Amino acid sequence: MQKPAPPRPGASSKSAPLLATVLALVLATHFSACGDGSSPASPTPTPLSAGISASLTPSSPTVRRMSTTDPTRSIFELRGAVTFRDTGFGGLQLTALEIEIVDAAGNSERQTAPINVTVAPGGTATHPLPDSFTLPAGREPLRVRIRAMGRDAEGRMRATDVVEAAVVFVAGGTAGFGGEVTFVGAGDIADCAHPGAQSTARLLDTIPGEVFTLGDHVYPSGTAELFSSCYHTTWGRHIGRTRPIPGNHDWGELNALPYFDYFGAAAGTRLGYYSFNLGAWHVLALNSNAPAGTVSAQFGWVAADLAANPSRCTLAMWHHARFSSGPNGNSPEMQQIWWLLEQNGVDLVLSAHEHMYERFARQDNEGNPRPNGMRQIVAGTGGAPLAGPQVIRPNSEVRGAAWGVLKMTLRSDNYSWQFIPAPGSTFTDSGTDTCR
Repeated sequence: MQKPAPPRPGASSKSAPLLATVLALVLATHFSACGDGSSPASPTPTPLSAGISASLTPSSPTVRRMSTTDPTRSIFELRGAVTFRDTGFGGLQLTALEIEIVDAAGNSERQTAPINVTVAPGGTATHPLPDSFTLPAGREPLRVRIRAMGRDAEGRMRATDVVEAAVVFVAGGTAGFGGEVTFVGAGDIADCAHPGAQSTARLLDTIPGEVFTLGDHVYPSGTAELFSSCYHTTWGRHIGRTRPIPGNHDWGELNALPYFDYFGAAAGTRLGYYSFNLGAWHVLALNSNAPAGTVSAQFGWVAADLAANPSRCTLAMWHHARFSSGPNGNSPEMQQIWWLLEQNGVDLVLSAHEHMYERFARQDNEGNPRPNGMRQIVAGTGGAPLAGPQVIRPNSEVRGAAWGVLKMTLRSDNYSWQFIPAPGSTFTDSGTDTCR
């Protein structure tokens, strides 16, 4: 047998170990890539348990098919929220929400979205589900599995428990694609000493679509305890499809800190105002508790938002009613913003603060009748103790003191309203108007 050639003069004695190291790396890479089919090439460590349970609201999230021009993918609107409850009393900062969509054939597709949710030790936190998800064309979602992940104080990846639920398909218009959509809600809602919020929440149970809240979610003050015991047990079961705005009872509690903690990302920024599109409509959710004069940050934001979102049909909503025949009378907080909205063709304002229902004819920011002005509907009827009209204001068309919800049907060039009373009341109101 031929002997191995002696080392070349000057060759390093480290060559053999180096060659062996390279060969080991090549082999390791090869077998890792080939393997036995049971593990990926770069396995992700399994996150440790965070000791945090997860639950869904509603218990079966709603799904609606949306229009798309992509023939290879189907897009679905998703409405719901997930609540995390710390049972291990360690708390966790959650940074990723993982959703696994399972179809009827058992195929699944996992999608991850970044989040920024703090679950305090022994506490709870709620976060809306992503607005939409996609699947390969021809596949229909049947169930969802949801969990969240984050790193603990030592930097270790931890995950919440997985919550799994069937999804429920709903019919109707498609947000973002101009169809007919339903927008339903009220303000001045949950007082544990009165049954009104329970009655109006049961009305919401029967009405699909997006839910709006017009502020003052809990009474007598907007504490976290009252959000948990009074609101969450009634209207809270619709949190996954709710678009909220803060009222004075919310804002008076630590500048609405419990309100923002409860609604999370659904409440927009912690400034208390944000906007979104709903069907063919653009919607501005504003904060009548914050400065709103011509030099305020909110006024400038509204001007920029309207310029960036031209729409045939637009509505705004805030808590304090600019015009009211109720005990509080006309509120001046949003007079300048009313003028700005009117000048930019906004059609409709929804408000509360008064614990009653009232509809006004079109008018300008000073209350003068104007055929091309804005209509205001006051619906402080969500469940707080009611109060009837005191001094009937000009342009007031309909008034009533009853618990109930205001159902808006929004179309591409017009809208309809219907006040639906809680059982025990016969008061109602309905009508249709065109966009300006």
